Amino acid sequence: MPVVEESIVVQQPAGVVFDFLVDPSNLPVWESSVVETRQIGDGPMAVGTRSERVNKVLGVPFDWVSEVTELQRGRPQRARTASTSPSRTTSNRSTAVPG
Repeated sequence: MPVVEESIVVQQPAGVVFDFLVDPSNLPVWESSVVETRQIGDGPMAVGTRSERVNKVLGVPFDWVSEVTELQRGRPQRARTASTSPSRTTSNRSTAVPG
């Protein structure tokens, strides 16, 4: 399976960055293949939270559902594909304070 890794330094406290990254409505801002996304259900982001997404890869849009599998401040956030889609994915996002 192909692996894509990216990193960026953001001049904000790690907690602010974490809150931004785990809010599904922010995905189209920082993940270029995401066309739209919305959290399924109410409440705060937590393990088990699902989001409906539309991604566009090579000009082809596809719908899928993502489910949070790990979420704890200061640790990597992990999610997986929770629906039938053209690709099966897992993702890891982390915030770290440079040493």
